[in-house]
Amino acid sequence: MNRRLATAAATAVLVLSPAAAFAYTGDPYDLDVPGQVAEGQPFQVVLEGPVENPQFTLTVASDAVPDSAIEIAGSQSLTKPTAAGVSTFSVTLHEEAVYSLTGVNAAGDVVESATITVGTPGTGGGAPGAGAGGAGAGGAGAGQGAGAGAGQGTSATGQSNLPRTGTTSAPLVAGAAALLAAGAGTMAYARRRQAQH
Repeated sequence: MNRRLATAAATAVLVLSPAAAFAYTGDPYDLDVPGQVAEGQPFQVVLEGPVENPQFTLTVASDAVPDSAIEIAGSQSLTKPTAAGVSTFSVTLHEEAVYSLTGVNAAGDVVESATITVGTPGTGGGAPGAGAGGAGAGGAGAGQGAGAGAGQGTSATGQSNLPRTGTTSAPLVAGAAALLAAGAGTMAYARRRQAQH
């Protein structure tokens, strides 16, 4: 009887391990933002979290441009109430640069962050041969006046133009490993009990 119970428990652990690992949600927050937008073109940023979070604050910043180039309903930072845990912000960025976006929940905790690129910052904008800077640096404003197309890099910080949504696979892997270890332990126990009888 004990052998049957141990075998059934081991089987249940092995069967349920993948389902439990995939059911683990990890970070309850999400920031949906395009990776690249056009200068002066409005776009939407969506912050999503638990239903009980009543509001989000979105802040957009860039060291390469003045604050006046950033517009979220007329300002650089805006707090909006949530509807079923979701806040949607309309954002317009008026100059080419790489911008950082930060989402803060009602408790004041930074829950998500991302970057967005406007235009193609770092490409040369001057007449060919004019000036002396910008040998392919790719940073914001690098190579202005250095001729056509100088330094078409990824961003001012060397990061990808893709947005960072905050979702990682590490918690899923850790959960799956823990469940598999528990299943292996149960199987070893069942075999030991079987050998004793």
